[in-house]
Amino acid sequence: MNTLSIIIPCYNEEDVLRLTYEQLSKVCQSLQREYEILFVDDGSSDQTYPIIQALSQKDKHIGGISLTRNFGKEGVILAGLEAAKGDLIAVMDADLQDPPELLTEMIRLIEEDGYDQVGTYRKSRSSQTFLTRFFSEAYYRSFNLLSDRPIPLNEREYRMMKRSVVETILKMDERNRYIKGLWTWIGFKTTHIGYDDIERAGGKTKYNIKNKFKLAFRNIISANVKPLSIVHKLTWLFIAVFWTYALYHGTYLLTNGVVSSSWSLPVFLILLIAKFQFIVFSLFAFYLSAIYLESKQRPNYLVKEQFESTLNNEGQKS
Repeated sequence: MNTLSIIIPCYNEEDVLRLTYEQLSKVCQSLQREYEILFVDDGSSDQTYPIIQALSQKDKHIGGISLTRNFGKEGVILAGLEAAKGDLIAVMDADLQDPPELLTEMIRLIEEDGYDQVGTYRKSRSSQTFLTRFFSEAYYRSFNLLSDRPIPLNEREYRMMKRSVVETILKMDERNRYIKGLWTWIGFKTTHIGYDDIERAGGKTKYNIKNKFKLAFRNIISANVKPLSIVHKLTWLFIAVFWTYALYHGTYLLTNGVVSSSWSLPVFLILLIAKFQFIVFSLFAFYLSAIYLESKQRPNYLVKEQFESTLNNEGQKS
């Protein structure tokens, strides 16, 4: 029977961690298979990691990783994927907004229906503010508009994968990673489960609007080159408009012997092109910075401390 690893990224989750462990353990015990729960602490400043250590003292299914600082969601998920030992690997948040009960259905879809990975998405965002809902909706639609590999609307990081899917992800030695984009890009037989929005069981969200905007822009840049293609097409559009207007004025001069007095449009076009140039230069700067960071080849995360669960299955490397 396939063993199971569950990766729980954590950042300042002391208020909810014990409750998450209790509910998740009940589900895991009902699965009647070997499992591990791997908590990955992303440089928390509260008691998150000491709580993980305390939980491991009474339950040997618990594994723990403490990173040297906060590396963000991409780094902490990668750390978990590289440390997981199960045949099936799941990723879920620590705040219980990802219902553990779905693990049973995920396993069924993989083992009985033959899927390689099972993702999830929110059916609604009722627990969020209007501004957050609006921003999230705009982000997903913008990403899919600018991507050759669209991702499902309101997709979560909550996902279960076969070992073969994880091994494929780990082969991608990228520094500017976007895990949702990679899950879509690699293919494999995939399905998704939708569920209603659930409020956090405790603690506060770590993302404000400013952080979400920066993260969204970085994700779009790291996963796509389509923005550059759009810039290329717009450049030719501006050239076409310029030469059309020049041809019009040239014809007017030859026909009437005087220069047309309608110079408001040329001034407008000059200002518009100037604005367009600033946007293009900014876009190039972001891509250049991404290339620069990629060339440094720095690790996506650094481990300060780590301990393993008793799950001794090294995973099937198929």
